[in-house]
Amino acid sequence: ARWGLMTHFLAEWIVPSAHKDAAEWNKLVDNFDVKGLAEQLASTGAGYYLITMGQNSGFYISPNSTYDRLVGIKPSKCSRRDLIADLYEALHPKGIRLMVYLPAGAPGRDAAAVKALEWTRGPHPNREFKAKWEQVIREWSQRWGKKVSGWWLDGCYWPNTMYRPPEPPNFATLAAAVRAGNPASVI
Repeated sequence: ARWGLMTHFLAEWIVPSAHKDAAEWNKLVDNFDVKGLAEQLASTGAGYYLITMGQNSGFYISPNSTYDRLVGIKPSKCSRRDLIADLYEALHPKGIRLMVYLPAGAPGRDAAAVKALEWTRGPHPNREFKAKWEQVIREWSQRWGKKVSGWWLDGCYWPNTMYRPPEPPNFATLAAAVRAGNPASVI
C-alpha cells in the first residue's frame, strides 16, 4: 500500500457534548460521508485508510453486542451504524485498504466501562480485563473478516507484565482475537 491516511474520529474531539450523549454520537456517525471520504482519499493516491474505532470516551463507531453485554451501559455507546463496514464498501472499489485503531486498554474516561471491564491502569497483569477485551475485539474481527486489513492497537503499556507472560491472555491471544476474522491481518 506504500502509504495512507488516518483520521481520529472521536466524540470528544469533534463535538465535546457528543461524548456524553449517545443520540448525538449516533447523529455524527450517521452523517459520516463515506463516499465523499473515499473520493478524497482516492484523489491523493493513498493505499490505505486508518480510522479510530473509539478511545477514552467509550463511544465506538460500530455496534458490538459483546461490549454492550459486558459493560451494561444504556443506551449503548456503540453506534447503531457500522461505519467500518460502510467505509469498506466505499473504499474497496477504489483499491484502498481499511485499517482500524483501537486502544489496548479500557476507555479510561468512562468509569462504568473501566469498572465493568475490570481494567486497572498500571503494570498489572489485568487478566480479567484482557479476557473481556479480547471477546470484544473478536466480535468486530469476525464481523468484518477480510474487510479490515490491519489493526493498530495503541497503548500496549507495561508489555512485560501484561502481554509477554506465557500464560494466556497475552500477546498471542490478543493477536488471535484480532485475526479471528482475517488471519492475514497486520497488527
